[in-house]
Amino acid sequence: MEFKENGRFEARRAICAAIVGAILLGVPTRSASATEFNKPLNVSRSRTRIDTGAAIAVDLNNKVHIAWNAFYPKAGAPDGIAGDIYYTTDVSGKFSAPLRIRVPAGWYSRDASIAVDGNGHAHIVFRRSTNQTSVLSADDLYYVTNVNGDFKHPVLLIDGGYSGSNAVSAPHDPLVHCDRLGRVYVTCLAFSIGGRSEPVVYMTNRSGAWTNPTLAARGDFLIEHSSAVDRNGYVHIAFRMNDKKRKGRIYYIHNRAGEFSKPIMASASPIHEHACQFQLAVDGRAKAHIVYRAPYVTPNTPDLFYVNNVTGSFGSWLPVCSGNVYYIPQIAVDSSNVVHIAYKYFPTYGGYLYYGNDSTGEFKFSSYGGLGDRWYGWPQYFALGKNGSLHFAVYDFPNPADWEAEIYYIAGSWAK
Repeated sequence: MEFKENGRFEARRAICAAIVGAILLGVPTRSASATEFNKPLNVSRSRTRIDTGAAIAVDLNNKVHIAWNAFYPKAGAPDGIAGDIYYTTDVSGKFSAPLRIRVPAGWYSRDASIAVDGNGHAHIVFRRSTNQTSVLSADDLYYVTNVNGDFKHPVLLIDGGYSGSNAVSAPHDPLVHCDRLGRVYVTCLAFSIGGRSEPVVYMTNRSGAWTNPTLAARGDFLIEHSSAVDRNGYVHIAFRMNDKKRKGRIYYIHNRAGEFSKPIMASASPIHEHACQFQLAVDGRAKAHIVYRAPYVTPNTPDLFYVNNVTGSFGSWLPVCSGNVYYIPQIAVDSSNVVHIAYKYFPTYGGYLYYGNDSTGEFKFSSYGGLGDRWYGWPQYFALGKNGSLHFAVYDFPNPADWEAEIYYIAGSWAK
């Protein structure tokens, strides 16, 4: 198994892991007494599918919702392989049987993202295509919810095969969010929108109908993005693009004034010339918190960094690990504005899951080594719940001799 930066899951006996960057302040310290983790629980429960790319969300009742990508043998499909999104939720402490979300057109669903509203309904967005190894111009974006009791009617949000003045080509890497009133927001990347290349695309359903896809930002070599919605329903987006010297930087925008603001550089310059693998969270004050990776720094020095705009602008970056090599970061902010971080230390095989928060004024971390040799997380593998509960959904290979990946759920808690 190879670990590739900016990788994307492509199946038939091969899986690439997508990565992001992580946030941790100072040197990670192990503090097992402060954080507890349960044993991983297999929630996909299939030896005939390759299950990867899990996305997790937790509702107000601490109920867990997980969606993921699954590829499986299917007669008549290209290469004999098809792919769909699967979903499960915990019922009375046990996870329901995986439910397949069916789409009549195309063969391959992937890039699952999930959010839950205040009533506990799940909202899922995903990419659907006819090719299992590439992003193509004709790929589509679908949305589905169980607000009406089931997931039987996926909605085509973006028709990648449509041509016209406002056409979106090759939508991919979607993210979905809900605000406290249950309104739904989607952001994604694309090859182009209305002829403008490398955009971040935005659309929303605030009044019962979806808006047309619109341009939120665009740039040179724009290949990653992360988004969040604040308590007032405003969208915050971080994205990576090249600056004038063709160095990778992370930029931030929001639409609190109605239109999206001009991009502001959030990553450190000029030190972090290849900032990438980032994630954005927004606190109760609508302040942005970003964690990212700058992998080409001096060996044996930190490569994960954290920055926020709590003071009104993005201040000095802070290293959040003690050295190389750390990946797959996650960040969340709770109602008390405590920042929570999860990430992975990545040797060739194995690797601890780290979790920490700044509830004491500085970050302290616990490590968990209960996963197998080849576990990976997607950009939504960590979620906060009520009363200090922690929730993780990752994919792992229980048998190193084959490629039958499974989805595992890990529950945790931290002492408040």
